[in-house]
Amino acid sequence: MKTIIKSLACLTVIALNGPTAIAGPEFFDIYGHATPSWAQWARKPIDVRVLLKSKVKADNGSAVSVKFDTTSFDSTGVSCNTEAVWGPGIALLQPYRSVTISVTGAALNTITLELTPQHLMSLQISRAGGSPLRDKVKLFINNVETNQVTGNNTNCGPYSTNWTVELRPDNDRDRASSVRSKVGRDDERDVADNAAPGDGTWLAIGPGRSQISNDISMKWSVGLGRLLNGKSAGRIHFMEHGLKANTYTPLSLVFAQPFPLTNSSDPMTAQLQVLNNNLITNQAVIRQIKAPQGIADVRWDTNCLNGYEIHFYPPSAIGRKGSVPNFYNFCG
Repeated sequence: MKTIIKSLACLTVIALNGPTAIAGPEFFDIYGHATPSWAQWARKPIDVRVLLKSKVKADNGSAVSVKFDTTSFDSTGVSCNTEAVWGPGIALLQPYRSVTISVTGAALNTITLELTPQHLMSLQISRAGGSPLRDKVKLFINNVETNQVTGNNTNCGPYSTNWTVELRPDNDRDRASSVRSKVGRDDERDVADNAAPGDGTWLAIGPGRSQISNDISMKWSVGLGRLLNGKSAGRIHFMEHGLKANTYTPLSLVFAQPFPLTNSSDPMTAQLQVLNNNLITNQAVIRQIKAPQGIADVRWDTNCLNGYEIHFYPPSAIGRKGSVPNFYNFCG
């Protein structure tokens, strides 16, 4: 089975091992529950607004720069011992995609960043009535769940640091909630009984949230099968605003892992291996993802930027790792 995303004379083609179509008026989850398209896009957009506020102790008049992925925010210090508050600024963060926040200052003592994701819409209705509850998301900074981080310099002088930020759905809230709505239910932690690695969703086209009439949102995902405990091994997501250069490269792919395994001493960690393309040095680009039920192999000729392919192989076809590059070979 393989998935192909290519540019053919301004036409985007997504080829799967089964019928593929643009999503119609309803989405269907793995349980067969229908969700109106408008509700799915409102509840699970391809990016989330994040409010960023900084508290800075820096020398009077000295500049402090905060870069949130590709968005920059600048503030000015008032004193090395007096806190200056800036913000909030607004940045967009795509679920599951790790981005870097970097801080630089010529005369910086301390800086505290507070990040507040704007919660998404939910179709759940509270027992007391009133407006719908909100779907919550969790923010992870350096793989720790938190909305705040502080950088401390040893003096009021030159300072730079960075953190990795990732937005994840609040699955704990779903488990604890006593109110479950069949309409809009979308649980990525479970896998349908008849699902196999390489089974993808329909390509969905939604609102662009822009005054430009031809600006659209697109999303699609494909599953990696199950972990040994029967739960989801994760999904590869394609989420884009309109057609751009990265649409036709693996730069547009992100891997969502419902059960992150961060403890290297945990034997469960070996169930998933994510290998990045070592030809790309300025950011992580998926090359292979190995799971208990198979492996996803992302093939991209970097000399030809108009398409890539995702091939899925069963465990029996997986050979040894090469030395250079350090990827799995296939046999059979």
